[in-house]
Amino acid sequence: MKKQCNSIVFFTMLFFYAFYSCSIAGELFSNGSDLGKWWQKSSKSFETMPEPILYHLEGNYSFNELSGNADVKIQNADLSLTLRKKIFTSQTIYGQKRNRTIIAVGKTETFMRKNNLIQLMTFDLIPDLSFQCGASWEENSAKYITDRYRYFAGFLTQQVVAKYVNLSVGAFFGRDETTYDNVGIKKLLPASSPVKYVDLPKYETNGLMLMNKLRFPITKQIYFMQNGEYMTYFENSDYYHWTLDVTVNFVVIKGLSFFVKYKMDYENNSYINYGRTYLGKLNDILTSFGMNDVGNLHNENDMFCVGINVSL
Repeated sequence: MKKQCNSIVFFTMLFFYAFYSCSIAGELFSNGSDLGKWWQKSSKSFETMPEPILYHLEGNYSFNELSGNADVKIQNADLSLTLRKKIFTSQTIYGQKRNRTIIAVGKTETFMRKNNLIQLMTFDLIPDLSFQCGASWEENSAKYITDRYRYFAGFLTQQVVAKYVNLSVGAFFGRDETTYDNVGIKKLLPASSPVKYVDLPKYETNGLMLMNKLRFPITKQIYFMQNGEYMTYFENSDYYHWTLDVTVNFVVIKGLSFFVKYKMDYENNSYINYGRTYLGKLNDILTSFGMNDVGNLHNENDMFCVGINVSL
């Protein structure tokens, strides 16, 4: 129940802010089409900003299906809303992933899900420098994370390296609060495990977060995009987390494109550290009796997908 309450409060605050910011002084809305891709640039890079609240809505969806000895269905969806009023920019991002696998022999079924919500607030100081703060929430059954809340604030620089190459680099002070799915972990263990499993407590720590974004056109219809994020924790420098995704976008018509994306997610945390030690002991006992081991944990998760992108 606590999880549901936290999620509801988080969503309610974000929607309240969105409605409030959009109703300031009864301003009208504009997609800022005459400004080009303004959401990828600092407001200070323009001589003047229009009075209306600028908006940009973007969503993408991909679906992969495999059949045979294993029937696999994977769905990914992301939705992003950007609002800008003068030097203030709000960006709300929601992502969802569903993975359903059925093994033909035995009809064994597994279902994995990932949800994440990010709220960013950016204040442009000068053309090349902005202050940014934000909060995010993540649920990831593949990592046995029930809730991960992250809060961060820092500075972001945006540079036009070449005529059409945009590069953003940021450094932030952040805080992570992670709750692990101990119940889900126990369900995967043997009913009468010879090694006792001890529930992992909530892990809270401060850290340093670095990020970068790179965008440039390959041709008029093909764009390359790269996003990277790295966070290391102060309390234990052995624990860290980084993600890297590379996307090639193929424009069909204005506002519609399809994309090819590769994403790598690497994490070393208290759950993986403890899980490897626990499973190592369990596997040693099982194999000593001639039984199959139960496997072990991996730091890395990879994803490759093809999908469509729509923007307004």
